[in-house]
Amino acid sequence: MRTYSNARADSHGFVGSSDVPALMATDKVLYVERGGGRVYQYGYDYESDGFVSRDLTVFADHVLADGGGCRGVAFVRKPEPRAVFVRRDGALALMTYNSMHQVHAWHRYTTDGVFEGVAVLPNGDQADLLFALVSREDGRFIEVLAPGNEFQDPGGRDFVSVLETNALISLEAAGRRQHSGGVMFFFGSDALVDGVEVSIDGTRWDVLDRSPSSFLTRGWHSLVADGCWDYDSMVGIRVSGNRDFNLLAIQA
Repeated sequence: MRTYSNARADSHGFVGSSDVPALMATDKVLYVERGGGRVYQYGYDYESDGFVSRDLTVFADHVLADGGGCRGVAFVRKPEPRAVFVRRDGALALMTYNSMHQVHAWHRYTTDGVFEGVAVLPNGDQADLLFALVSREDGRFIEVLAPGNEFQDPGGRDFVSVLETNALISLEAAGRRQHSGGVMFFFGSDALVDGVEVSIDGTRWDVLDRSPSSFLTRGWHSLVADGCWDYDSMVGIRVSGNRDFNLLAIQA
């Protein structure tokens, strides 16, 4: 039996937390590190047989740091779990969150003004409502983000999706790496070439050397030149535009 005389506190890590309140997200706790530039997930881990903190910004370390850190949080539970972080520069950083399948997908919202705070309220059996305190030139307002609204990315195109991976491994024969025949992408349906770009380093993006009005038909397509792939190599595909795009597989 635990009482005041035999209770004890055990240390399970040394990642400092900021003064931003922690979130109970599904079955794990999310908290912002000291300084506000990273988000950690804290909970029991079966592999380690203990409580651990995992960095959820490890593949997107710019998402909060570029905005000066985080000053406010909220959590949307329906229709899909999303953690909402108010950056110090007035933008919102949202993370689609599924701890069971290890899905942590970051995206950003901006507005004509700055976000100062957020709150989430349930809406019966409908999607949760995300309220924001917004400062604009003509005053400060409490606004709600309507679930059916379309969000537009800057630059004239609606929506930008990016997939990057370094998990391409070429075959080895007698301890020597073989030359790969390029990177193949499998499309589940026809895709318009316009708005599709590829990268071999995650930094430089090149448009496809094809007519923008042509289509990538359903099936395999070689979109990245030949190379010798290992864990130090990065390949990516970026798609812009408000349209369907069904990418099912990548192989080298």
